[in-house]
Amino acid sequence: MSLSTVIEQARQGDHAAREQISDLLRDRVMRTAGHYASLTGMDREDLQQEMWLGMLLGLQQVDVTIGDPLCYLFLRGKWRLLEAIRRSERERAESLESGASVPDRAVFEEEVCSRWMAVQLAARLRGPQRAILEGLLQGHLQEELAQSLGCTAANVSYHVRKIREGYQALAREC
Repeated sequence: MSLSTVIEQARQGDHAAREQISDLLRDRVMRTAGHYASLTGMDREDLQQEMWLGMLLGLQQVDVTIGDPLCYLFLRGKWRLLEAIRRSERERAESLESGASVPDRAVFEEEVCSRWMAVQLAARLRGPQRAILEGLLQGHLQEELAQSLGCTAANVSYHVRKIREGYQALAREC
C-alpha cells in the first residue's frame, strides 16, 4: 500500500493507518523530544505528546503530491513542540514576575493602559483581524488561529503585522 493511500485512510480516521504512520515516525519523534527535553528540562513525554498532536493536526493538511509527506508531518510536530517550549518559557517568566508581594503602582497603571489600548485597538479592527487579536490575547498560537479561521499561517502573519501597525498608530495618537 502506498504512503499516499495510508495518509488518506488516516485522514478518514482509520486507526491502523494512523498506527502505520506513527510507526514510521516514532524513532524520530522520540529522539527529537528527548533532545529538546535535555536542553530545556521539560518532560520528554509531554514534548512527545505535543509532537504527536502537531502531526495529527498536520495530517488534515498534508499534500501527498508535494515533497515528502512524512517530512511535512514531522516538521508540523516539531513546530508544535517548539511552540510548547515557548509557551512554557512565557508561563515560567510570568510566574517569576507575579511573585512580587506588593504590586508596583506604575506596573498596575501600565497594565490598565495596555488593556485600554487593546480594547481601543479591537474597536478599530474588522473581520479576521479582530478575531486574530482576540485569539492572540487569549494565548492561542498563530497556527491554531489559522486553522480555526480556515486560512494559512502566512495569512495570519499578514494580519498580525497589520494589527501591529494599527497599535503603533493608536500609540502615536495617545
